[in-house]
Amino acid sequence: MYLVTGAGGGVGSVSRRVVELLLDDGEHVRAMVHRDDDRADQLRALGAEVVGGTPDAFGKFMQDEDKKWGDLAKRADLRIKEK
Repeated sequence: MYLVTGAGGGVGSVSRRVVELLLDDGEHVRAMVHRDDDRADQLRALGAEVVGGTPDAFGKFMQDEDKKWGDLAKRADLRIKEK
């Protein structure tokens, strides 16, 4: 999965193009937008999972994701293999 920030706009809509390319390659894309507007709807139509809100809301989202996946890794007794 890829997280693309500023996916709704930006200079030359570079982030949106990155979303399109990743989706075209069959990747799962989570697109971070500041406002849930027409641009967010367009990203959804492309197949991206849209996460909207303020930077603080995004920080909370990332903390929740870290806890969710960390708890799963602990329950499954997953370990990082050192080289």
